[in-house]
This record gives sequence, structure tokens and C-alpha cells, in this order.
Amino acid sequence: MNKLPCFLLLILCGCASTNLSNIPFEPSIEYTNFKRSFTVAYIVPNELIGKIYRIDSGAYKGNIEIGNKFVLSIYNLLTNKFLYVIPIAEDDKNKMLRSNKYDLIVLPILEKTKFEAPITGIGQFDFTCTIGITLFDQNESKIKDLIVNKSKPSASIAMSGSRNIYQLAYNSVNGTFELSLKALEKLLDNYINTNMVTK
Repeated sequence: MNKLPCFLLLILCGCASTNLSNIPFEPSIEYTNFKRSFTVAYIVPNELIGKIYRIDSGAYKGNIEIGNKFVLSIYNLLTNKFLYVIPIAEDDKNKMLRSNKYDLIVLPILEKTKFEAPITGIGQFDFTCTIGITLFDQNESKIKDLIVNKSKPSASIAMSGSRNIYQLAYNSVNGTFELSLKALEKLLDNYINTNMVTK
């Protein structure tokens, strides 16, 4: 059983509470649990710790809290697929990879996030993101990137009412992450089933 390591717990501390200018990363997602008996090193880049996307689109400004919970979500994905998942802070990577043997090394990817707000009162919010993981073998040679790019526009403001503006933005952001993470899970499952024979 994979317990949440201390350093992952620490990076989740201090997350700001939800308010009108702060959209949290809260996709509703359950991964299919089918663990293979492999040991995976999960490298957590420093740049993802505490990462916040700044919203500055027309009259709409605020933050989307992404980094910490995105890191945790990828960890949860891996722990549903592999029996042993060892999170490793980027600063400890060289030491840990030299002193231990891993069947697979995984690096999370989060890039090309874009938040588009309606110019008029009849438009919709549209959040787009590119996420994924890079896979390496035990010698740190790159195997491949598993990348997805998704978008989930909200309902229109005209149909939902101006009082629901925050909820519309929230739904677009987290709906996009839900689509992205499920698509990433499918790519990872396909890779495992094709390339990794159960020990």
C-alpha cells in the first residue's frame, strides 16, 4: 500500500481557501485500480511546487491553483497502476536514482495552460491545458512522452446568469482537467499493457 509521503503532504499545506478570485484544482476523478508489480520513481520538478496560473483576461482576473494538487493527482494515478511508487524531489533525484533501482522513471508535464474569458455577457469561459508524463528507463534514457491537450468550454453566461460567473469558470477549469487526466490514464494503460510484462 502506498502511503502519501511526508514531502508530498508538506507541499499541500498552506493552500488558500476558495474565493471569487481563486479557482482551486479540484477535478472529480477516480482512476481504475489495477496495480502491476513494478517500482516507479516519480520525480517532482521544483517548478510545479506551488505553481499558480494567473488569470488576466479582459475584466476577469484571479488565480488558478494548479501545481501542488496536480502533482498529487499524477501520484494518485501512478499508485493505481503500480505497486511501488517512490516520489522523489527534484533536488534529490541524482542521489536517489544512483542508489536505487527502478523499473520506470516518471516526470510530470504541465504546460500551455490558457484561460479565455468571454468579451461580452453572452459568451463562455474556455480553459485549455496540455498535461502528461515523460517516461524514462532505469538508465534515465527517455522512452516517450504521453501528452494530452484538452478543453471544456463552460455554458454561456447568458444561459446561466451573471451570478454564476465564478461557477462557470470553475467548471471549465476542472472539467478540462478531468478530461485530461482520464485521457492520460488511457495512454498510460495502453503503454503498460503493450510494453510492461507483469513480473
